[in-house]
Amino acid sequence: NMEDLGWKLSEQVMEKIQAEKWEEKIEFLYAVLPRKGGREDALLAVNLPFSEMVIEVQTKHLAAESGYHEFPYIISRWDTSSGEDYGRSPGMIALPDANTSQAISHTMLVAGQRAADPPLLAPSDAFLDAPNTFPGALATYEAEAVKDLGSNPIRPLDGGANFPLTSAIQGDIREQIRQAFFRNIFNLPVEGPQMTATEVIQRREEFIREIGPVFGRLETDDTAPMVERAFKLLLRRGAFGDIPESLQGTGVIFEYESPVKKIREQTQAHSTIQWAQTLLEFEQVKPGAADVVNFEELGRFSGVAATVPNNIMHSEEVVAQIGQARIEAQKQAMDLANAQTASQAAK
Repeated sequence: NMEDLGWKLSEQVMEKIQAEKWEEKIEFLYAVLPRKGGREDALLAVNLPFSEMVIEVQTKHLAAESGYHEFPYIISRWDTSSGEDYGRSPGMIALPDANTSQAISHTMLVAGQRAADPPLLAPSDAFLDAPNTFPGALATYEAEAVKDLGSNPIRPLDGGANFPLTSAIQGDIREQIRQAFFRNIFNLPVEGPQMTATEVIQRREEFIREIGPVFGRLETDDTAPMVERAFKLLLRRGAFGDIPESLQGTGVIFEYESPVKKIREQTQAHSTIQWAQTLLEFEQVKPGAADVVNFEELGRFSGVAATVPNNIMHSEEVVAQIGQARIEAQKQAMDLANAQTASQAAK
């Protein structure tokens, strides 16, 4: 029902509907694009920043119009080149190798069939009947043919199939396909000698260099628009209650959790801890060398990188209270020691 959709069709289209010309197709254009002069505080949808239109292509009649506060569609791209609008996926990169691998598989199947059931070479005038190739069959020929040929007159045709070479080529192509999908860096090796912690960190750094830009683009094209759109929808509906005074008039910046971000934090935490340990060793030679390290922030950052639960890590306020209690306890212990020393001197 067009009225339920809010569409107002042209007279030409309504005449075709009334005449029940159901076999005729009507072409419509659906478009969502920025609206000039659109306002986020508009009361009517037709005045919002993004316009939604349904247009009859043949008559150029505007059948419906509405609007959105934000662009409602999310289009993510895996990889893009400079100045390119439409991106590409790993499958597009690996498609030529995949087609080549399929062609090699077809060639190997044909070669296997020829090796298992090869064509036969036989003289044309030495047989009483054609050779039978089914299991247990007999092929009869004249005895004089053996004398003339000096060998078995029925011989398989050598097709020159080279399975090891063909299999090696296909293996190389499969490895290229795995690399196109980043399979060579997604997982650490499970075979071979046990890797050291330094080797693990190096593999993680390599992973971040290779896959980091891709995840950054997916965050920009997919995660960010989706979260911001959902946040603004809920905000306009009052789902968050009253906005705190500290946030009024300010912007909100989202931070996204992802495996790549977590690996990057763990790599940074490991390198920072090694740096702090080095300074602690310098402290034994030159007192004060480790004063540059903010151990409280180092402990907090390494805890976040290791995904320590929030109820396990003390807040800054609790840490300050514990530190103040420690200072007071040390002062009381010092005052008690001084009093004992004075008492002994008096005696």
